[in-house]
Amino acid sequence: MASNRERLDRLSRDRYRSIFSFFLRRGFPRTECYDLTQETFYRAMQGLGGFRDEASETTWLFRIARNLWLNKERDRRRLKRRRPEVPIEKAFPEEQEIPDRRDLFGGSEEQSPEERLLQREQMKRVRDALEKLPTQRRRCLVLRLEELKYREIADLLGISLQAVRSHLSQARQQMRELLGDEIDVDDS
Repeated sequence: MASNRERLDRLSRDRYRSIFSFFLRRGFPRTECYDLTQETFYRAMQGLGGFRDEASETTWLFRIARNLWLNKERDRRRLKRRRPEVPIEKAFPEEQEIPDRRDLFGGSEEQSPEERLLQREQMKRVRDALEKLPTQRRRCLVLRLEELKYREIADLLGISLQAVRSHLSQARQQMRELLGDEIDVDDS
């Protein structure tokens, strides 16, 4: 049996990008994504001794990340009520650089402005299409895109394996209808 340190090293190696991506897809700035990812693994390290193998380690890790996300969202809502409104033009000036997803997952540094614009437009279309999905379908699809297995998605969301399959099939069909064939939403 692997030691706790070895288990955590393996989890970190296998799931660091997925956890980072989990926070990135929820709209956190990149620096905060790094911090939240580190916090997730720190909490996993603290709790690994008490892990009872009732769920997979990946599911358990994503539950930690999900709880951190929910806590942050609760804090954001609380702060939002106290802050004065700022016009969007002041909050996000046009010259502010929008982070490129390829920075994290690789890609060409030599992208032309047209390619970057096309990529941003595609990402916006995908985000808009995802927002149109019913909540449970969207959750299943996003978790699958984060490379979770069907069983892990079922455990994390507290639904049956068949429900996951059904939600994913319906989500993919709806995404095809919304996006057409130019953006592939199937996973292999």
